[in-house]
Amino acid sequence: MNRLAESEKSFQRYLMIGAAVLALAAVIGAVLLGRRMMARRKPASAPDEIPSLAFETPVPTPPELELTPEEKEKLAMREQIEQLTDSDPEAIARVLKTWLTDDSR
Repeated sequence: MNRLAESEKSFQRYLMIGAAVLALAAVIGAVLLGRRMMARRKPASAPDEIPSLAFETPVPTPPELELTPEEKEKLAMREQIEQLTDSDPEAIARVLKTWLTDDSR
């Protein structure tokens, strides 16, 4: 008799687990189906024509400021340094190391 009760409890457990798995599968299926239907549906208030974000009239560019001779010289030097770093970065590294060792003395 005891064995019969145990097998009945075991069957009930398996039945509950099966029902829970089935319910979970149904929920997942419903969510996936709902997402698919929402993706297929067209928006209700979709405009026929998308407005352009471009300006109708051209935006004026600000006038370029005149550089002083000192600023022009600094700009030219900066461009030369940038060209040198692109062409020979190892030389720049050596110069920086030399400067740093001279400053620490």
